Amino acid sequence: MRSGREQGARSCLRGRRGTFARLPRPRSPALTTVTGLVLAALVLLACSCGQSVKRIGVFQFGPDADTESAYRGLVAGLADRGYTLGENLRIDRRDCGGDQALIDGTARDFAAAGLDAVVPLTTPCLVAAAKYVKDTPVVFTSVYDPMAAGVAESPGHHPSNLTGVYTPPPVEQTIDLIAECLPGIAVIGTVYNPSEANSRAAVKRMEASCAAQGMRLAKLSVKRPEDVRSALEGFLGGRPQAGGPGNPQALYITGDNTVMGAFADVVAVTRQDGMPLFINDPGFVEQGAVAGVGPDFAQAGRSGGRLLAAVLGGKDPAAMPLQKDSDTLLYVNTAAAAAAGVQVPQAVLERAARVF
Repeated sequence: MRSGREQGARSCLRGRRGTFARLPRPRSPALTTVTGLVLAALVLLACSCGQSVKRIGVFQFGPDADTESAYRGLVAGLADRGYTLGENLRIDRRDCGGDQALIDGTARDFAAAGLDAVVPLTTPCLVAAAKYVKDTPVVFTSVYDPMAAGVAESPGHHPSNLTGVYTPPPVEQTIDLIAECLPGIAVIGTVYNPSEANSRAAVKRMEASCAAQGMRLAKLSVKRPEDVRSALEGFLGGRPQAGGPGNPQALYITGDNTVMGAFADVVAVTRQDGMPLFINDPGFVEQGAVAGVGPDFAQAGRSGGRLLAAVLGGKDPAAMPLQKDSDTLLYVNTAAAAAAGVQVPQAVLERAARVF
């Protein structure tokens, strides 16, 4: 099959050899002028549309309900400020599946792609963006604590190309909730990856809050999602006498990406052991936690979208302090509570935004 260029060249040669094409009839000056103006307008419109389309790269640690809520909120926040997908907005969204090498590689790809902005969802992606993305604006959301992660010194002191919305986990509120659901509890257990800065910071707060209420925090560290199940089985160990070392009466997980990446295993082990499970990710409660009190990720995402719209409109991230979103949601799973032998107080049920 010949290309258009080859066919055009052969037609030209045939004309030179005596095969003449019929000449077009002369157009009227008025028609020519109108046609030219229409074509010029179309060209200008196409150029204008091309210039107005904003391109952003969004990446996340892995697939989960709360990150999905944050992403939908992000898109809604952009729409609030006039940026609509498929019209004047294009998004390259990537899920890194919990692979740190892929997270770093995606950050480097986005840094070199000439995007209008990069949006990290979750702390590991924010850390990678801060490390590799230097010349493109970075606007984050669905992140617990950028200061604890070492990305910013304070909300007002951060990299000049970076801003965003952070949502600290309501640790003290969660400890209060556990004590309310389990009166007299003495030991709370937690499992986390100590290489995640936000998890280390949250665990320190958990220890302080437990101590303030006369309780003790039993800690289990893991490095990979595939390690969680076997480590938990040994940690919980059949729940011998309450208060024994390493034998908690309830398990509390606070948004650790490694552990939440193995949440199905966490549910399986705690259900097998009859262990009440409390979390800071409301979107996971329906899967088997007794209750979850945590950030309203959809609202935080929407706030991040509006912040991103301001950056896309020309505002300098260096002049934009990091924003703290403290809105929280309480979800309760009565079936999981019954399976763990927990009688959820009526006052807790009445405060809950959702009861499963």
